[in-house]
Amino acid sequence: MQSEDDEDLVTIQDLTGKTITNIYILFGMEDGWLDTAECFLEIEKEIIIEIPTGTTGNTWIKELDPKAESIFKDLSDIPVYHVNKEQ
Repeated sequence: MQSEDDEDLVTIQDLTGKTITNIYILFGMEDGWLDTAECFLEIEKEIIIEIPTGTTGNTWIKELDPKAESIFKDLSDIPVYHVNKEQ
């Protein structure tokens, strides 16, 4: 990881093989009409990153905004299917 302007960069290669443990979304509005959304990935329950964009091979480690919401708030009504379940 590198540090730049008090924010940390992580390479996509460093993230390969890591587990995404949560996904957060932050909704907003600009100029009273333009809907916006930012999406963040929680990796290994340790770091929060922005979804990588572009072709630089890097992404920023971020502090999660307290207004960001998990997209997995309540999964109780979603059925679970087991593939190749042993009987």
